[in-house]
Amino acid sequence: MYFIYVFCQSAILVHIYIHALHLNVPPAGAAVIVSMYGVFQIAGMNVSGYLADRYSNKTVFFLSFILMTVSLIWLLVLARNTLTFYMFAIMMGFASGSIQILFSPIIAEIFGLKSQGVILGSVSFMASFGAASGSVIAGYIFDVSGGYTLAFIICAVLAASAVVDTSLVRPIAQEGKNVERAAK
Repeated sequence: MYFIYVFCQSAILVHIYIHALHLNVPPAGAAVIVSMYGVFQIAGMNVSGYLADRYSNKTVFFLSFILMTVSLIWLLVLARNTLTFYMFAIMMGFASGSIQILFSPIIAEIFGLKSQGVILGSVSFMASFGAASGSVIAGYIFDVSGGYTLAFIICAVLAASAVVDTSLVRPIAQEGKNVERAAK
């Protein structure tokens, strides 16, 4: 799931400016898209942390992947002018911040705390391949096809698969101890 998140984030952040320019968004407006993404990523981190404490990490994580999927579909279908790109940036930035901040607690809930550092490090290492490949694959698709539609479809499908994956996540039993389920 983290691989999917960083793959999509990399593809979007590197290419959203060029995509917006190709849809006649003025350069200053296209630059603001990236800034808004960052601002709402920070908001997503703070709000989702509060919500996860109030409800559950898994619930907020799940809803964040739904928001990410919706934002990518929005990008494919509705983002055609400056305002609709700003709406995309708000949704995708918020979802991105939420996913990022909740990944460590989700790992702890699934696997426990005993080996959290090693597991989180391993998952982050594997996710770095997503970060490295997302922008390259999106760029290659643009070079071959002249547009980002296929790249953004891939991101939307991956995000939708993360929604399904998140819904199936359950903690593993730890050495005879009962582990509280991630979903309350």
